[in-house]
Amino acid sequence: MGRILKWLLAITAVIAARSAWKHLKASPSIGTKRPASAKVYVSQNGAKYHRQNCRFASDGMIPISLDQAARTYEPCSVCKPRSL
Repeated sequence: MGRILKWLLAITAVIAARSAWKHLKASPSIGTKRPASAKVYVSQNGAKYHRQNCRFASDGMIPISLDQAARTYEPCSVCKPRSL
């Protein structure tokens, strides 16, 4: 009987943890996403947007808003700027 009870408690804990995780993913806490007015950087010929300190960001990068960049460019896979 003790093993079955432990097993049921473990299953209940897993289900509760999954439910809590889904809730967190569905409603991110304040401050987890950048505001749409955040600045990211793009080049004239590139297809990705970058953080200012990215190793692929050069002196000729153009600062634009995150929401503007997300419509046209993909996020850099190295510096991983947030997407909308």
